[in-house]
Amino acid sequence: MVKPKTIRPRKPSDGAASSLPTFVNLDNTGKFSTKDKNAVVTQSFLALADDNTVIPPDTNATVGITQCLTALNSQVRIQNRSGDVISTETFEQFWDAANFSPTLTNLSDPNSCYDPFSDRFMITTISDIGLVTSRILLAVSKTADLTSGWRYYQIFADGNGSNGTTWADNPKIGFNAQWIVVSANNFTNADDTFSHVALWVVDKTKAYDGTLVVYSDTTLLTDTEVDSIVPARTMDAKVNIMYLLDSSLNLNNIRISTITGVVGSPVFTLQTAKSSPNVATWNQGGDPYGYQLGDVRNIDTGDDRMLSVTYRNGYLWSANNIYFPSTTPTFASILFLQMNPNTGVCTQQSILNDGKNSTSYGFPSLSVNINMM
Repeated sequence: MVKPKTIRPRKPSDGAASSLPTFVNLDNTGKFSTKDKNAVVTQSFLALADDNTVIPPDTNATVGITQCLTALNSQVRIQNRSGDVISTETFEQFWDAANFSPTLTNLSDPNSCYDPFSDRFMITTISDIGLVTSRILLAVSKTADLTSGWRYYQIFADGNGSNGTTWADNPKIGFNAQWIVVSANNFTNADDTFSHVALWVVDKTKAYDGTLVVYSDTTLLTDTEVDSIVPARTMDAKVNIMYLLDSSLNLNNIRISTITGVVGSPVFTLQTAKSSPNVATWNQGGDPYGYQLGDVRNIDTGDDRMLSVTYRNGYLWSANNIYFPSTTPTFASILFLQMNPNTGVCTQQSILNDGKNSTSYGFPSLSVNINMM
């Protein structure tokens, strides 16, 4: 289903340029990393095709050591890393296995990741859109083998399931050494206007063992000036800080926030640092900018909200869409960043753009290996 957009007008950054974008990074080659010049794709296969039953499909996928998980609003598929299909089921069948009460309805927005240190997969989604029973759903795999089953949990987005006034949208999931963190944008049930961002901080060890312990919920962050804050997938087994990024501060700025403290007492701090990439002023987007050959109707490419955040080797790596020209945008580009989590200083940055302003790119994700490639 088509859901309301969270995006609100961003304020321009002081002193930002207004020219069209250029490729920028350390060696000015246009490549995102100086280490990727010899990198090649060694294997590629079809994960899961849209069955055209749900709009939008909300594609999402995660790769583990031996298996891959792909989830759409319509289906869920498990494959091995050679692309062989192990199982395929409908999205409803996957979540119906939890046998939640009340019965789930209006499932949407899968978001998944893989924890290499515990060898587990995790996935979140929303249900009961626009209802007092709006829920965040969380599933963690029992083992590294996805065929061994899942542990399912539900968290009411607002209230106790009978008195909620807002519903959750656009969930994002991240983890570190001690927590699983899920964020969502909450809208009012009455008229679908934006209300606030909500965060749920879950004890990771207990969730893997079969018990849901949520240390903080919507009270951790209910700031109406923030939207679409994304928790990091923390690829360092010893890091207990949870970093979160959002682009709702103003144009051409990425805000860094943190959750710190011991397992049972998380402390959220908004804007511990700010990153200001050296990029021409972008537009926040929000209209369909994806051109289709032979069709005057454009494909929705979303807006400039943060989409992908990873912590690896002491840096934050992110990906989001940006739109140009800044005044009246006509195409969508992708911004990749590597930044210092403490200062916000960009170490690398690059824009994916065809250089002719004729091709749009949308909905990026970014993975970083141990060699930062």
